[in-house]
Amino acid sequence: MIIGEGRSVTIAVVATGFVLFVLLVVMVVIGFEQYGPSVWKALGRRVVPLPDRSLALSGPSGNPAQWFGGDAYPPDAIRRGEQGRTVARVRLDAAGWPSSCVIATSSGSKSLDSATCAILMRQARFEPARDRDGGAIASDYTVPVRWVLPDR
Repeated sequence: MIIGEGRSVTIAVVATGFVLFVLLVVMVVIGFEQYGPSVWKALGRRVVPLPDRSLALSGPSGNPAQWFGGDAYPPDAIRRGEQGRTVARVRLDAAGWPSSCVIATSSGSKSLDSATCAILMRQARFEPARDRDGGAIASDYTVPVRWVLPDR
C-alpha cells in the first residue's frame, strides 16, 4: 500500500487539520496574547513576551531643541571643527527626571558626546511614563542630537 492511500490515512489527516483549526479558533476567540504563551510553553518553545501596549511612554516636556541653545556648543569642539550626530539614552525616574545618561551612538567627538549628556542631565524634563493603572514609572528615553557648527 502507498502512503496516503486508504481511508485511515485520510481520516487521520482530516482529524489533524480539524484539531489545528479548532486550536486556532480557540486562541483567536479566547485571546492569543493571554493564552498563547502557555500554549508555546506546553509545546516546549521559548516564549518571548509581547510588549505591554497599555503603558504610556515618557516624552519630553516642551521642545528638546531649547535644551541645546546657541551657547550649548562646546567651545573646544568649535575650535577643532567637530560636528556630528550623538544619540543618548537617558534613564528617567518615576517623576520624569533624568537619573543617568549613556551615549548609545557617538558623534566621534568626546566633547560633543559629554556635552550631550551634561545638557540632558541639567536641563531635560520629561513627562513620566505610566503603567496600565496610571502610576508613574521609571523608563528610558532616546535622544538624538545633531551637532552642526554655528555660523561664524
